[in-house]
Amino acid sequence: MVQKLSPADIKKILHPTEFSRFLLTLLVLVPLLIVFVLVVIATQGIAVLAILGAFISFWFAVQIYMARMMGDMVLVTPNNFPEAYRAIQEAREVFGVNKRVDAFVLEAGTYNLVMLALFRRKFLMLNSEVLEAEQNGELRFLVGRFVGALSAKHYRLQWFSNVLSIAEAPLIFNILLMPYERAVELSGDRLGLYFVDGNVSASVHALFRLTVGQQLAERVDVGDFLAQEQRTAGSFFRFLARLLSPEPAMTKRVGHLIYFGIDRYPAAAKKYFGTLSGGSRAALKTNYQAVKRKVTG
Repeated sequence: MVQKLSPADIKKILHPTEFSRFLLTLLVLVPLLIVFVLVVIATQGIAVLAILGAFISFWFAVQIYMARMMGDMVLVTPNNFPEAYRAIQEAREVFGVNKRVDAFVLEAGTYNLVMLALFRRKFLMLNSEVLEAEQNGELRFLVGRFVGALSAKHYRLQWFSNVLSIAEAPLIFNILLMPYERAVELSGDRLGLYFVDGNVSASVHALFRLTVGQQLAERVDVGDFLAQEQRTAGSFFRFLARLLSPEPAMTKRVGHLIYFGIDRYPAAAKKYFGTLSGGSRAALKTNYQAVKRKVTG
């Protein structure tokens, strides 16, 4: 078991621009709250009743969905998928998450794991392929990045993102929210790497499985994968694609994870480098300083 982290320790692991991007998001949130107050005043409270009605409807929908999960999916317990149960409980201990985190296994067809934050309830949804493909700590990496995100309060603005989507808010609001969401993804990868004690190989392989699936991940050459990003370097359309995406490009996630591993877990990173081809090692070394200087997502 890796060492338990204090809140200060967790902050040291997070992506360096996460807090500044959170402040940028507040620049969007505060004006919207002011507008909401003005609307409430102008409508003499009718807006509050409308929002309260929507809130109650959503609460009912959540309860129905929870009941369906209990009936249609397999709850992770000490007897059902004990390896996943142990990983989740250990992650809660390491990251200081006191609230219960339930996990369900479902057959959805793609290798993935997602966190649902519904009010105060938190659920991990594990695709069956994640458990079928588990090797060398990949499950622990995925569990660590999501449970660690709870401790880092990465889901505190999820409600805001949902409101923007439901209200079909102007694109500019989403664009100002997305930088924080991209930084959160990179922070999650760092937390996952910590939970597997710097196992860069397992962490990178888990990201490759998310990218091309369980069967093809073994065939991805990490050097060529990172080098392909250079084909659109400096492109306006690459900038636009990044601006309009709530997630960093997978090439950037893999690169940042490797270079973060080099700085924080040099022994484990050296071991990972030893498994790569000469071309992959050369590509990683060539890109190292450039990525190290540019830490934004």
